[in-house]
Amino acid sequence: MKPQRSFLIMTAMLMIAITASPYAVAGQCAPLTCDTPVDASIEAASEVDCFTFTASDAEVVQVSAVSPAGSALELAWRLLDGSGNPIVGGNCGTFDISHPNFPCVLPAAGSYRLEVEAHNPGDTGAYAVRVASVTAGSACEDIPLTCAVPVYGTIDDPVDADLFSFSVNDGDWAEISALSGLHGGAVIDAAWQLIDNRGVPVEGCASFVPGVDDACGPLPASGNPYRIVVGDDDGKNAGQYKVRFQPLTFDAACSSTPLTCGVARTVAIEDPPSEQMCGDAKCPVLDSELLSFSVHDGERIAVTVKNDPASAAGFLAGWRLLDHTGSPVDGDCGNYAQGPPNFECGPLAAAGSPYQIEIGDVGQFVGGNAQVSVNFLTSTCATECPGDCDGSQTVAVDELLKLVNIAVGNTTAPSCIAGDTDRDGMVRIAELVTAVNKALNGCGGGTD
Repeated sequence: MKPQRSFLIMTAMLMIAITASPYAVAGQCAPLTCDTPVDASIEAASEVDCFTFTASDAEVVQVSAVSPAGSALELAWRLLDGSGNPIVGGNCGTFDISHPNFPCVLPAAGSYRLEVEAHNPGDTGAYAVRVASVTAGSACEDIPLTCAVPVYGTIDDPVDADLFSFSVNDGDWAEISALSGLHGGAVIDAAWQLIDNRGVPVEGCASFVPGVDDACGPLPASGNPYRIVVGDDDGKNAGQYKVRFQPLTFDAACSSTPLTCGVARTVAIEDPPSEQMCGDAKCPVLDSELLSFSVHDGERIAVTVKNDPASAAGFLAGWRLLDHTGSPVDGDCGNYAQGPPNFECGPLAAAGSPYQIEIGDVGQFVGGNAQVSVNFLTSTCATECPGDCDGSQTVAVDELLKLVNIAVGNTTAPSCIAGDTDRDGMVRIAELVTAVNKALNGCGGGTD
């Protein structure tokens, strides 16, 4: 009887141990469904929870293990294959903390085990896990994007993420924008990363961090379809957001408006419909516009982008300069920002033509109107009106006064490039006379 009694005691103790540590062995692991968050908790010191899922050969999955907002619990996790061996590569096979939607390349088709523990021994608390395939053809979801058309989305569960797809021509550059509300309420801090058709993050746009108006490229067509992964930056908040992609390469641009040298244009920055809410505020405006022009080899240009006086409060017009491939030019002109009037760029290579100026809001991401003009500095624009400082195709009294101040040395020629018709850095009497004639007779007529 004693051996039998010992066996019963050992069996009871084993059952208690298994009950105290749920998911401690593979047979007790909770199954995961693609893109479906599962709630769990660490209830005892040294507890290791486990979850199972299946994957195809060379599939990429994104893993999230996140405690709720306000919790001090930090989670570490690792992936094991069907034989119980940690997977190799990418730090996915060792216990460590990570940002949400951490990518893992799985070596072969089969079953896998996700193990989760408290990063700091002894910590306990609730958390959620999510595993989602992001390899094309097996991804849990795929929402196609239309060129330059913003999409309004909602993260219903803090640990969730959405997947949006688009394709490019070989070598294209694309702009990715993702943003949530800026004024409180139930909003996410929208983070994103770009992945290719394998599910592998694209270099230069791979970080899952908040960001807007990032230029990604050049992108090989072999990576189609590309996908944008959007979610909360730390997986702790749910709410609304907007996402948009726009090809920046001239030949692939959704639209590109010609910009005539020396002639100002007004462009509208808007995202209809305007009533969409992100939390307690209207959603941001992600629209941007492309204006194109060409140059002779070695040309230097002066760019002016400013708010139209009728623009709404909070609008702040900004810009950056792109070459015909869509790549931002080197230097400050390639940075998306507000700039002073007649900001100089160049010398520019003719091979980069047509260049494009991208215009949008860089402040609070609200709609408005921007006035845009470009002047040549190395040569004279054939289309400019002498003395027309702002490209309005009229010469006003204040512009004549500005030219006089340049002539007597109180200011410099870059403040009115069109008044310096020979581009020597000075305004002479003959140039003043020409400007006066244009003020009297109009830019389309009169004598010089």
